[in-house]
Amino acid sequence: SVKETVTVPRLRREELDPGAGRRTSTLATTLVAGLLLFTVLGLLVLVLLLGKSQTAIDSDLLSSIAAGVAAVSALGAFLFLGYTFRAPRWVAYGVLGVTMAALARATGLELPWVIMAIGALMAMTGSVYLFRFLRSHPLLPLSQRPQA
Repeated sequence: SVKETVTVPRLRREELDPGAGRRTSTLATTLVAGLLLFTVLGLLVLVLLLGKSQTAIDSDLLSSIAAGVAAVSALGAFLFLGYTFRAPRWVAYGVLGVTMAALARATGLELPWVIMAIGALMAMTGSVYLFRFLRSHPLLPLSQRPQA
């Protein structure tokens, strides 16, 4: 709703995307399905590992598998968002996130710092896109704004 509050008064009717509502519904359904799928897969891996004797479970292996599943899930979600919204920056976010997570794993950097760095990069990029949009699309007069 915040996005609509900012964008709709600045775009003419012909500039609005007629498929946005359908795409949002598809996106929500796909994200929920993907979340359930990866939850089930994660639980399956956990059950298989816990099915072995307690001494056979290596906590480093378990954390590596969990990190791998999380990285693949995040990359898939970012690729899907990039494709769905035709926004190449989301693909770049996914690749950057997986790369930074792998580097953090290799160098011993703690994951919260990696997540904060990725989040800061996303916030900066989003701010740049917002300021560009606001500069190139001033508020339209009330008579030219599309009706909700």
